[in-house]
Amino acid sequence: MPDPGRPQPTTQQLIDEMRRLPRLDAAELRAEADEFFGDRIDDDPFDRT
Repeated sequence: MPDPGRPQPTTQQLIDEMRRLPRLDAAELRAEADEFFGDRIDDDPFDRT
């Protein structure tokens, strides 16, 4: 819920903030998650039954 005392950022301000964030490497994140949580049982989250 937005804070009523704080002005809503514009779309351009949000885009500028996102561009300043560091780039992430998906493969590296997966490897770190596997190391921390263990290997995944199922690689496709939409194929769960």
